[in-house]
Amino acid sequence: MNSNLQTTAADILVEIEPWGNELWFLLGVALIFLLSLLAFTRQYPVHERFPGRLAAFFGRLNSDSVFIGLCLFTILLLRLPGVSRLELAYGDEGGLISGALTLLQDPRFWLSVDNTTIGPVSTFSLTLIDLVGGTINYGTIKLLGIIVWMLSAFLLFRALVNLYGSRLARLAVLPLVACVATFNVWDYVAFNGEHIPVLLLALSVWLFSRLERTEGRSAVMFAVLTGFVLGLIPFSKVQAGPIAVAFGVMLVLYSWFRGNRHALALILGGLLPSLFIIVYLLLSGAFEDFWQSYILNNLVYASEGFFGQKKDFTVLENALGFPAYLLKLPDTRYYFISQFAIIIAGSLVLLTKSRSCDRQTAVVVPTAWVVVLASIYCILLPKNNWTHYLLLLIAPLTLLYGGVLGGLKNLASKRQQALPRTAGMVIVAALLLVSVLLPSLYVLLNKNIAFEAAMQNSFEGRYYSDVAREIFKYAEPGERIAVWGFAYYYEETGMAQGTREAHTERQMTPGAQQPYYLDRWMRDLERIRPPILLESFPKQHLDQQLIYYPEVKELVDATYRQTADIDGVKVYVRKERLQAVGVAP
Repeated sequence: MNSNLQTTAADILVEIEPWGNELWFLLGVALIFLLSLLAFTRQYPVHERFPGRLAAFFGRLNSDSVFIGLCLFTILLLRLPGVSRLELAYGDEGGLISGALTLLQDPRFWLSVDNTTIGPVSTFSLTLIDLVGGTINYGTIKLLGIIVWMLSAFLLFRALVNLYGSRLARLAVLPLVACVATFNVWDYVAFNGEHIPVLLLALSVWLFSRLERTEGRSAVMFAVLTGFVLGLIPFSKVQAGPIAVAFGVMLVLYSWFRGNRHALALILGGLLPSLFIIVYLLLSGAFEDFWQSYILNNLVYASEGFFGQKKDFTVLENALGFPAYLLKLPDTRYYFISQFAIIIAGSLVLLTKSRSCDRQTAVVVPTAWVVVLASIYCILLPKNNWTHYLLLLIAPLTLLYGGVLGGLKNLASKRQQALPRTAGMVIVAALLLVSVLLPSLYVLLNKNIAFEAAMQNSFEGRYYSDVAREIFKYAEPGERIAVWGFAYYYEETGMAQGTREAHTERQMTPGAQQPYYLDRWMRDLERIRPPILLESFPKQHLDQQLIYYPEVKELVDATYRQTADIDGVKVYVRKERLQAVGVAP
């Protein structure tokens, strides 16, 4: 296999592995401490007491451009080791890669690609890698994930600057920066279906902040754009839809009570993505597949969970278990504890002083609380407790955290007697210590898994597997692979999907939709005629093999012949392809 970003990163980690964790720790501590110092000195500019030129130098060093630039650099540098890792997230990455590769050949979502809970906006976003001249692989999609977090942090920072000024924006966005920069656990490092909804939500928050500061026709334009971006979220991941609806409804209500035209513009903008999708579905003839696979399927998934394992616990029981779910992973455990503790305490203060709150806080804090609660609902809805769902909570929490801090600051400014400078410095330092320094230090003290797996990732990313070699005996890169089970060799071979889905979870799940999915898979197999079919299962799903589906097995036996069984992965080759390469079918 040709060297790529993933193998290059793995090779570098192999070279520095003896002291890699120490370097990662020291860089992390230094960068996050420096950012905390810049946030502190923005509140209390001690450099102003320095002599002339020195004061000017430190003033430029403490500019917003330097601060946010260093934030983005910190996220990029500390997250780069994760680029070296191969398949993560139980096949989500492989499914997204295969979907993107397929869309490059046939850009008809729901007819050529069905990514189950992940929609067209997220899957199409990976094709940008190809458009800028890159190769869609494990390394580049993880780099894309890092870029998504960098853009989200930037947008949220600019939004909070618009709403409350740069002093407060630094304090509010820094917990997010420190948290996402130190992500280490596989479920957060992987590129998954939550990334694009997070970015779209951050973009909508920034647009909302601009809307708050704009009048006239420009305000109407920002309202339409805000609605439009929110309208894209359900088509990036359907699970995130309620977050977009909650935010949109709050903005519409707020605009309506203000008596301006923003409400209508927001609604119009929010409906546009759905209108575009409806037109596409009617013109392409994909409406039935959209309804079955994106609407009904996800309703079933929310009620029955992964592989149809129905969850019997009630909504209340699920909600009561949320704190334990929230604290499950060390990477976000103390981030969530500090954020919720400060937010809840601050919200109670604001509630008791509600008559004294400024208009902006009266809008931002209730709106952000509704979005946070909607995010929690989305996280709990499938009842699967996949930890990467928690990523949906980070952007809403940042907005709410900023709103609460902004409200408390405005309340304090209205007091007859100003807060003593020393007391203010202690409070800001305590905020940074509790919400930024201690949570990130806790994560940085743990070893970065990327260094431990560097040698394996370097080897496996550079050389073709035995399964891939068997595939290349009979097929060329750019052709298609059909899969029964969970075999992810799309990235390694550069081959697109031979059916609409990268795996056959839906085909193998008992229920009312199973006949539809089985019939669709067989129709795709006959229509696309992929030269290679793989059958592969983890040990816990061996009862889902082809032999247990007679109709499917009959079709496969009629058109394919098994050529190899490699470590449990069965390789089937289409009979006419065997004839073409001179092998008796």
